Amino acid sequence: MNICAVILAAGRGKRMNSLKPKVLHEVLGRPMIRYAVDAAAALKPKKIVIVVNSGADEVKQQVKDGHVSFVFQKKLLGTGHALAEAKKALKGMNRCTIVVINGDSPLITGRTLKTFLRKHTACGNDLSVGFFIDESLSGYGRILRDESGIVTGIIEDKHATSDEKRGAGELNAGIYAIEPLVMDYLSRLRLHGSSGEYYLTDIVREAVKARRKVEAYECPAEEVRGVNTRAELFQAADILNKKIILKWMMKGVSFMDPAMTIVQPSVKIGKDTVIHPNTYFEGSTSIGRNCVIYPGVRICGSSIGSGVIIKDNSLIEDSKIEAGSVVGPLAHFKNNKG
Repeated sequence: MNICAVILAAGRGKRMNSLKPKVLHEVLGRPMIRYAVDAAAALKPKKIVIVVNSGADEVKQQVKDGHVSFVFQKKLLGTGHALAEAKKALKGMNRCTIVVINGDSPLITGRTLKTFLRKHTACGNDLSVGFFIDESLSGYGRILRDESGIVTGIIEDKHATSDEKRGAGELNAGIYAIEPLVMDYLSRLRLHGSSGEYYLTDIVREAVKARRKVEAYECPAEEVRGVNTRAELFQAADILNKKIILKWMMKGVSFMDPAMTIVQPSVKIGKDTVIHPNTYFEGSTSIGRNCVIYPGVRICGSSIGSGVIIKDNSLIEDSKIEAGSVVGPLAHFKNNKG
């Protein structure tokens, strides 16, 4: 199956109240856009296109993958316009299914995208959209269905009536699988006068009008919720950190207080290591087996051999600690490769 992926990352992110592009805000030490690229790459697409606007050069510095190209959306005229701009960079890919995701969904996984795409393909859909269910949230578009449950469109939250909001509990996840014929419907989208934008969600209505096969599939809510505020950025980091710590617990690592430990995705920890609270593990850090890490320790980009004891309030940066060593308390190692 021929796949191309488009990542929408041009939004200014005004609610972040920051000079930095929203997709460059970090979740456990990595920019959000990197998580989106990794998830898209799991589909093994022929091409990944990222739509950018402000801070384009900064985004490009963070994503230098050879199979990724960038499209600059000069005027922020909405998600429909963004995908239309991306389409120009997909010339020669006319037979590809286009998978669209948002660059501000750092918890999306390749596994979820593969499952979504598998359903799209198995059912022979022309267009598939992802949704999630969370009654506590607002601000997301709503999947509309007729009395028989067939998808008829998506309505943006700000345009939905109270009855539509009550009756449509499926929230738009911002994930699409679009066949080439439906991609041509982008030219049919109309500008919404109230917002001055072309909505990608309107492509569902156009596909339904053309009697194309359209379906919607549920995705894990915690993976597809977007990050629009600092609070949501913290929530995403907290969810990811818990997943990472649980993974290492399953592999034989003991955490005395998981809620008081930060472990970035690139860290590796050996079996039977015991980790105390108020500890931070960052970058390309590797920790051997049977280590004990006491409270207040921060380790960045370092290699810790097996059987090492690191006592309270120590900082280890870009260093190598030999197996069996005892470090600290109150030690500071920097650029010590031994």
